[in-house]
Amino acid sequence: MNEADNNLAKAFELLVEELNRSSKTVVEQGIEAMRLGDYEKARHSTVHAERLRELESRVRALQHEWLQIKTETRSPRDTKLLALSKRPRVSHRQGERTPHEAFRKPILEALVKLGGKAPVSDVLLLVREQMRPYFKPADWAPLASNPTTSRWRNAAQWCRLFLVQEGLLKEDSPRGIWEITEAGREWLKHETSE
Repeated sequence: MNEADNNLAKAFELLVEELNRSSKTVVEQGIEAMRLGDYEKARHSTVHAERLRELESRVRALQHEWLQIKTETRSPRDTKLLALSKRPRVSHRQGERTPHEAFRKPILEALVKLGGKAPVSDVLLLVREQMRPYFKPADWAPLASNPTTSRWRNAAQWCRLFLVQEGLLKEDSPRGIWEITEAGREWLKHETSE
């Protein structure tokens, strides 16, 4: 690889890293806004973070396309090594998949139904059945980074992370077990009474 190619490869990596870092910062700001009860700012942060992640996916796809162009001038050995490298992520536009916020109430309801705590597989089974009529085709697609995990399952796990950070699920539950907190039960009561 010549110096220009090397510089371009580094530029792609730096851009991906910076987009990832920015996305994490925006998510943290959203979590803080949610903790403070500023739901509009939290919603805005979530949309912003999703747009940054989609941009990161598009940059990775461009990086992959550039690498494919480079293979045209590579030796067979280099081409084989490139084939083993990371494949691009498939990006789905906002609205083509169910956002992780939509899993909030179904997760809490499933946990209450299961006695307050349960293995993640049991919780997600109930969540899937409840949300199945609302899933979009992209929700059933596998993740590019983990083809054995569907997008809806990944979104539900992201939602679980936010629920823990908001104090609605217990943080110190054993690995593989999700458990609702008293605050989570109160939130759910408030939501179902409206």
